[in-house]
Amino acid sequence: AAAIATGLGLGVLPQRAARQHAALRQTSPIIAQATGWLIVHPDLRHTPRIRAVADSLAASFRREPSGR
Repeated sequence: AAAIATGLGLGVLPQRAARQHAALRQTSPIIAQATGWLIVHPDLRHTPRIRAVADSLAASFRREPSGR
């Protein structure tokens, strides 16, 4: 969210993340359901810090799949 808020590009964010940045605005309708992918280099996928981020993201979307 911070990278998008500083103008580094566009992105799709859960509403809870976007609400933390006043500079962000919604530009399209809410996506009710979408498949997400996290791509990790094969040499890094078992690295503890990478695994921790991947597991945290997966848990977050399981808890609040709509991002609200």
